[in-house]
Amino acid sequence: MNHLALITKTQTLIAAGDIVGAESALVELADAEGDSALMVVLEQLPAQDILAVIREYDNSKESVINLLV
Repeated sequence: MNHLALITKTQTLIAAGDIVGAESALVELADAEGDSALMVVLEQLPAQDILAVIREYDNSKESVINLLV
């Protein structure tokens, strides 16, 4: 998967308010290429975008992003 395209897609989804869709795109990457590929993408995303995904989920519902960060 093209990481730059995924970063752009994730940022676009977050800007549009589709946090669940953004998180889903990141989970697809982790499923397809592993956690290390996801970490590469997370390192390139702005902190506020990562925070938006983290805030979408409460502590009772784990997110891949929460687990890695």
